[in-house]
Amino acid sequence: MMAKTLSFRALPVLSLVLSLGVFVWVSPSAGAEPQTLTVVELFTSEGCSSCPPADEYLSDLADEKDLLALSLHVDYWDYIGWKDPFASPTMTARQRAYMRAMRLRYVYTPQMVVQGRWEGTGSNRWKIGRFIRTAKQEAKTKPPVPVALSFAGGGTSRLRITIDASQGQPENPTSLHLVVFERERVVKVKRGENRGRTLGHRNVVRSFTPIGTWKGAGYTNTVSIPVLVDHVQDERGTAPAKSAAVLIQDDKTMAILGAAVLPLGPAR
Repeated sequence: MMAKTLSFRALPVLSLVLSLGVFVWVSPSAGAEPQTLTVVELFTSEGCSSCPPADEYLSDLADEKDLLALSLHVDYWDYIGWKDPFASPTMTARQRAYMRAMRLRYVYTPQMVVQGRWEGTGSNRWKIGRFIRTAKQEAKTKPPVPVALSFAGGGTSRLRITIDASQGQPENPTSLHLVVFERERVVKVKRGENRGRTLGHRNVVRSFTPIGTWKGAGYTNTVSIPVLVDHVQDERGTAPAKSAAVLIQDDKTMAILGAAVLPLGPAR
């Protein structure tokens, strides 16, 4: 069943005029060629019985090299018998920000948001797939904002962010977000709607932090990568590998203008 807060049917998604892809450099020092990525966000919960098919779809998308697929666990299902160990009010607040930008009447799970611009039921592979194809096609005609990530200071605890100086002025104020996610987790649910099920998750967002703004000029900054406190018992018994990503996002429309991702390796 779908979780909702106000009504059962969403209004049509607001049509946005931005048509930007996502540019990523895995590591400039490694000489990697830049890629164009499409960002897909799944709002989900282990307490939601209709979410596992969407989790499986997100897992499939996580294997595609030209996608940045992220799983964001919301906390408004926690009162129904199972407290999702990955749930955070930060993820719920992000979903509500999309709700306002897209002029929806409620939040629900499972919901997928593609490129910050289109949304649909997370298990609807046909609809979400169409949005992804549209985003990829638009990225061919309108250049994205190029973002580069590298480690600073000789370790993996600090991240250097560089944005190309040749970019023009954005239409609206924009924000930079640092995202830290665990690439794979497996949890056995003991209560709630998914009681007795062992659920696998990919690219579980554990930290989502605003780190500044971008105004269209060249940008360089170094930030500390949050150290995650792992309180979740993983059924595999192994420490999760992590990655960090940086998103550039339009504050008004919520369209994602650029992104980069960098693997962090095993848990620190």
